[in-house]
Amino acid sequence: GDEGNGRDGVVLRLSAVLVNDEGNARRGSVATSRAEEAGGDDEFLEDDALVIEGVAIPTSGNNGGITKRDGGRINFLQRRWKAAAVFVGLVALAAIGGAAAGMTLMKRGREGRATPEDDLPQHGATEEPTPTVSPSVAEENVTSRFVEMREFLSIAMYGVGMDYGDKYSVGSVTSLHDPLSPQYAALSWLADADGMALLQTPANVYWENGGLYGDAVDAIVQRYALAVLYYATGGDGSWKNESALFVTDEHECLWFGVSCYGGTEIVGNVTLVENGLRGTLPSEVGALNSLTDLDLSHNDITGELPASLGKMSSLRRLSLEDNGFSGPIPDVVLGNLANLTALNLGANKLTGSIPRTVFDLGELYFLSLYSNHLTSVIPTELSSATKLEWFSVWSNSLSGVVPDDLGALSKLSVILLGENVDVGGSVPASLGRVSTLSLLGMWDMNLTGTIPPAVLGLPNLVGVTLGGNRLTGRIPDTVGDPRNLKGIGLEENELTGQVPSSLGKLRALEALGLHSNLLSGTLPSELGNCVKMRGLEVGNNRLNGTIPESYGDFVDLEWLSLAKNDLAGSLGPVCDIPGPIVSSDCEGPDPEVECDCCLFCCNDDQKSGCDFFLSSRFLLQDCFGKGYCDWQ
Repeated sequence: GDEGNGRDGVVLRLSAVLVNDEGNARRGSVATSRAEEAGGDDEFLEDDALVIEGVAIPTSGNNGGITKRDGGRINFLQRRWKAAAVFVGLVALAAIGGAAAGMTLMKRGREGRATPEDDLPQHGATEEPTPTVSPSVAEENVTSRFVEMREFLSIAMYGVGMDYGDKYSVGSVTSLHDPLSPQYAALSWLADADGMALLQTPANVYWENGGLYGDAVDAIVQRYALAVLYYATGGDGSWKNESALFVTDEHECLWFGVSCYGGTEIVGNVTLVENGLRGTLPSEVGALNSLTDLDLSHNDITGELPASLGKMSSLRRLSLEDNGFSGPIPDVVLGNLANLTALNLGANKLTGSIPRTVFDLGELYFLSLYSNHLTSVIPTELSSATKLEWFSVWSNSLSGVVPDDLGALSKLSVILLGENVDVGGSVPASLGRVSTLSLLGMWDMNLTGTIPPAVLGLPNLVGVTLGGNRLTGRIPDTVGDPRNLKGIGLEENELTGQVPSSLGKLRALEALGLHSNLLSGTLPSELGNCVKMRGLEVGNNRLNGTIPESYGDFVDLEWLSLAKNDLAGSLGPVCDIPGPIVSSDCEGPDPEVECDCCLFCCNDDQKSGCDFFLSSRFLLQDCFGKGYCDWQ
């Protein structure tokens, strides 16, 4: 979670989102008591909590007045009409020298339709380039305000004729000339339908040193960028909630999912989680360079991540989880986001390598890239991200080995590397020094060696999953030390020895998966002390002896698998518990185990129905993530 909540507590879950605890941004009036609540501080009032992948962890409002800083006054629209007057004079001179050209220009004058290039103010020799993409549909009924607004955006948003830098300069100006583009739709709305009528009285905009400046510039750009986001992601069609409260006559601080810094009209947060957004993420979103939080998770946005995200230098938290983004993660994006603390790009279709620049972000504490198509090795630079608390790259196509020096991440709470079958090496012993570690997930990989005792004995460990590897040796007795340990998944390895009796000290234990190893000896009766046990799997081992009667104390039991061992005795005490799904070697006229409640009765030779075991991923994601196990 963030600074206020989730970073102090853990709710195990593998599908996390960076959203506030209400699921969308707070809404309120512009410059209201939010500043008062903060004691007069104008800092952006953030929501108190984030829910992250698996663990409960503009301006003055003036629309007028263009002033020049040297004391002179320049009216932007008056300058345009002056340029037009000069242009008319040139047309007259050209008419004297060439009748054909004169007739053409006269015809254009009668139709009242100037091309976008003619509408641009003449700031030196630089003019707007002719669009490289022809409009899909011819423009019709273009108003003078539309032409004025397009001229303004060509300069202010797309940098045409600018020589003062690229404060915005995102996207392509050609989109303003394509009637089928979301940029054109946003332009049309802003010019002809928006009740705020920005730029109608051109104040607080001035031209100086080759650029446009003034409060109204930022105000129009901000409103336009949000409108492009709306039209580019189906806001006028596919949005689920409150689409009628976005792109309205109200200030954008009052739009659904948008909130502003306290006491200002500058957008600081855009949160549109699970809202039916469909389409591509437009480059214009990069113009929201005062944004600190952007959360568009759990939607259907596709295409590549726009490089313009790198212009959002104030961004602290970015979540685009569970969409359809593809292509690589641009280095330029991460390299420029020096203030980023949390990045969640999980559950997309991203390819390429994990950018090494991400570990240069000195404030980053949360990084989730799970369930993509990322390749390459786990970067060794990972150990340099000393503030990192959450690192999740499970279910990718990574290779190489697990870095040995993960112990350098002294603040690490969660590390999830599972389902990268080509990643080998061993469980780093250095992790035994990370006392803050709460969730360790390295399942379905290619790990070898033994389990370091110090790792299983970490005091704050809540869940550990190392199943589906080739680990050998005994289960360390230190597994009984973490008092809050809820889940252990060590299944499908080559572990030997007995099931440790120290497990009986884990009074919070809910799930234990040890199936498909080489464990021998008897089942410890002390395990009956784990009265919160909901799922116990020890099947397909070499266990013998009598089943302890104390297992009847698992009053919350939902799943018990003892099959394919040499166990004996009666499961009568377990059968007194209502509802659990039980499997044991109770098949045949002379069964090894007496069981009247077993849904699956097996023997050592039987295959059908007796080779079904649960995975670490199920135990962690479904059981702990949802708070209950859907064993059915």
